[in-house]
Amino acid sequence: SDLQVLDLQQNFITYLKKDEFSSAGLLNLQRIFLKNSSLKEIHRDAFRDLKILIEIDLSGNYISVIPRDTFAGNDRLKVLILNGNPLKQLFNEQFPALPHLRTLEMENCQIHLIARDAFVHLDQLEKLNLRRNDMESLSEIVFMPILNLKALSLEGNPWVCDCLLRGFRD
Repeated sequence: SDLQVLDLQQNFITYLKKDEFSSAGLLNLQRIFLKNSSLKEIHRDAFRDLKILIEIDLSGNYISVIPRDTFAGNDRLKVLILNGNPLKQLFNEQFPALPHLRTLEMENCQIHLIARDAFVHLDQLEKLNLRRNDMESLSEIVFMPILNLKALSLEGNPWVCDCLLRGFRD
């Protein structure tokens, strides 16, 4: 029950079920590393009751959908890494209110569409990595709710430089 860091990288774990960690008595987890673990699906309550969780690395898996409110209650979460998952699109209110989230990485996730209000609850985000996705266009309104954004990485996307991208450019 005193475990604070759980490193399960490069294992064969395809699904995280409801209360996956809390049901095992791991309520003091601060960091969870599941990089390259063959994950395909995450129950929206998998991380529930992990009140002091500050970092999650789910990169290099096969996660195509992150259910809304997946990280609800993880109020102290500071770093969320989703690199290399085939997410393809981010929906409105994709993430719950995460008042301490500072870093969100979604590099190489095949993202082609980000809904207007995808980041509406992430107003304290400082670093957003969207490198090497499939975005051809993007509305500047997507980033308006992020009040403290200091670093935005967008290189490696196949931008179509037409009138639809003008507002973002300006």
